[in-house]
Amino acid sequence: MSPQTLGRYHIIRELARSNDIVYEAMDPALGKKIALKELNVPPNLTGKARHDRIQRFTREARAAASLHHPNVVRIFEHGH
Repeated sequence: MSPQTLGRYHIIRELARSNDIVYEAMDPALGKKIALKELNVPPNLTGKARHDRIQRFTREARAAASLHHPNVVRIFEHGH
């Protein structure tokens, strides 16, 4: 079962799940539906492996945020 909210975002439904979870959500600040990607870190992932996984997710978010193309989703926010 997905959470009802994640931060300020209201979860509508889960769209996809692999290494991470992607939700359809509502951003009340923008008044729009958005895609929200949540980092899914397995509880048994610890130490350097855990740190590396979080850093990879951060690098991917920053790289995607630098792209500007009509066929690529825009990144509005990255955070904890």
